[in-house]
Amino acid sequence: MLKPDGYFIINEFVGPTRFQWTNRQLDIVNSLLNIFPKKYKQLWNSTLIKPKAIKHSQLSMLLRDPSEAVESANILPLLHENFDVVELKGYGGSILHLLFGGIAQHFLNPDVQGAALLKICFEMEDFLISAGEIDHDFMVAVCQKRN
Repeated sequence: MLKPDGYFIINEFVGPTRFQWTNRQLDIVNSLLNIFPKKYKQLWNSTLIKPKAIKHSQLSMLLRDPSEAVESANILPLLHENFDVVELKGYGGSILHLLFGGIAQHFLNPDVQGAALLKICFEMEDFLISAGEIDHDFMVAVCQKRN
């Protein structure tokens, strides 16, 4: 349905299918979570503290939300296979998405300590991506029909 001179633009999670996080991602997230004071780890609308990040089974993911990250790891290869990718920009999320899930509310108006934690976490993700240790889990792509 795309016009010959039209553009196809996506802004999407392209990380592990069904959130099957890599061991590297889990290690990094859990290391960062370990330095968080307890007050920043209380889950949204709960008295529970965010535990260690884990990789849920694919069956668990299917039962919880069968539409979530269904084939996310295949998005980029399929874009390159079916379109001319004019522009591709990653914007992280490979650590921050998993780390701040359920606890992000503590950082909406951070105090000095919260702001320092945010800075450390953002810098760590940026560093690991630039060093090639991890990939972007979120991307924006501008594509055109293949000639």
